[in-house]
Amino acid sequence: MYEASSEIEKGLEENLAEKKEELQKALLELKDLRKKAKEIKQNSREHRKTYLDDLIQMNLEKDGRKNYAGELKRLQNVEKQRMQARVLKRSHIVPRKMGIREIYIPDPSEYNTQEDKVKYMNINVIWEKLKIGNGKDVRKWGLVEDQSDVERLTMECMMKHFGQADGTPLTSLKWNSRLVDDEFVERIRNEDYSDLENETEAIREYFQAMGKKKNTVELQQFLYTLDDWKNYIHNVKERTTTSPSGRHYGHFKVLSTDAS
Repeated sequence: MYEASSEIEKGLEENLAEKKEELQKALLELKDLRKKAKEIKQNSREHRKTYLDDLIQMNLEKDGRKNYAGELKRLQNVEKQRMQARVLKRSHIVPRKMGIREIYIPDPSEYNTQEDKVKYMNINVIWEKLKIGNGKDVRKWGLVEDQSDVERLTMECMMKHFGQADGTPLTSLKWNSRLVDDEFVERIRNEDYSDLENETEAIREYFQAMGKKKNTVELQQFLYTLDDWKNYIHNVKERTTTSPSGRHYGHFKVLSTDAS
């Protein structure tokens, strides 16, 4: 009985020693991998340039019509969009249905006056800063993670964004009622612009152009096909904003795809 127990203990000790040796080997390999990963991260830009250069050479071999400069410019643009997408993805993380957890705003160091530096969390201060270059001139961004601040700034930003159309010609409540007033419409048709005396020059010219009675033959016709429209949408930049509502040409690209 004693001899059997000793054999079992001896076997366990040998097995334990073997496992310890395997663990030590694995730890050394992990340490080496971490060192390589750190080196790759530190020199990621150089590695990326090498990869892009190899990719350009492959593309040139596949298509002789392409040139190095053109391919480099195209891939650099792809890289820029890739980095922008990475920032947007991080700032718009939506785990499950919890909503946005964090946003980026200009860092206090981006402002010129002390008052703006103090009020850097105020949406009016942020809005005026972003209006200068649509955020492209901001070199340093600050991360906002407090949920109450994230919700407040997001809501205030959306209100500012969608409210840009408010106050533009013909968007006020006064015009909502005027444009459905039959008497007002009839006076404009008869080229009576007395109702527009206190309006801006742009609004007066707008209604005067509508009120002028022109023969349809005199009007210059313009016709374009669906293919013409789709071709224009295909070539325009997606990030171009087309209205204060925030719709951009990317939405219309989707529509043109569905229409095809």
